[in-house]
Amino acid sequence: MIQKELKQLIDKYCMGIEATDAQMDEIFDLVGEMGADPQEVAEYIQKMQNGPTREEVEAKKKAALEAKKKAAQEAKKKAEQEAKKKTEQKVKKMSANSILFRYPIIFLVLLLCICLYYCSVDNDDSLDKQEANIELVELETVEADIASSDDDYDDEDDTSTSVEEKLKKRYDYVYIFSPNGLFKVEKNNKKGLCNSEGKEVVPPVFDYIYSPLNGTIKVEKEDKKGLLDANTFKVLIPCEYTYIYSPLNGIIKVEKNDKKGLFDANTYKMLVPCEYTYFYSEQNGLIKVEKGSKKGLLNAKTYKLVTPCIYDYIYSPSGGLIKVEIKGKTGYLNMDGSLARRPE
Repeated sequence: MIQKELKQLIDKYCMGIEATDAQMDEIFDLVGEMGADPQEVAEYIQKMQNGPTREEVEAKKKAALEAKKKAAQEAKKKAEQEAKKKTEQKVKKMSANSILFRYPIIFLVLLLCICLYYCSVDNDDSLDKQEANIELVELETVEADIASSDDDYDDEDDTSTSVEEKLKKRYDYVYIFSPNGLFKVEKNNKKGLCNSEGKEVVPPVFDYIYSPLNGTIKVEKEDKKGLLDANTFKVLIPCEYTYIYSPLNGIIKVEKNDKKGLFDANTYKMLVPCEYTYFYSEQNGLIKVEKGSKKGLLNAKTYKLVTPCIYDYIYSPSGGLIKVEIKGKTGYLNMDGSLARRPE
């Protein structure tokens, strides 16, 4: 089964369109990190590319929502009109009865029937109350159907109807965001977050807000990504990066202007600035890096460059030494990255 974050990323890049090479690289990097089935992912990507675009889906969703709201409003208006019509009919009936007072002969009849008259008034009052209660129940049912329709469309469980209704008056769209009571809100096509009490915790300034993962929330603004703390909503990584990869071995890889850097996944402190084109896996306390077509080595604990990016090839350690090549010449490095023998 494809994980939720991976599915969101595929939906974003492949919905009705063909993803770029860089976007596909990001998707399959995440596939490797999450251990997803590549065949299943490929089939899902094909399905999304053959389907409608995100704009078409959003337009259809908003149109359906507006149609349901309009239908509910019309039902409510009809109920109000029916109630008004019944009231007018009662007023006309009472006006017709008042004509009886204009004729003296009727007055005698009225005296004989006065007891029955008051009894009928009591009965009418009881009937009015019953009809009023029925109309009130009908209106409440219509309003409940409106709330239920919105919740079913968003495919989320309603945890706080009253808060959600209040938020709908302040924002264009409101969605239940996570099980802990967060609401994703939208205003002027920008998204933010409100807590279970309706307080705005993240202002609506982002183009996209991903689901929480590993205690963080990935956000996007003008095609640049950042990270928020999922509990305090403070900015952990600013929206400056083209890609932010999932944490791996306590490290978060980021990309900016086609160059990659590293963040600490616990402190969110930048360890390596975005100046390398590729990072290799750690080996014997060293991380091989590329800058352009040249390779060097970083210390895996301090993340300091211990071997400059000047070599064409850096091989795996053997016999306590690391073989390197530059311009066809072979040399060797010590296991700490220092030069052991000059290339010749």
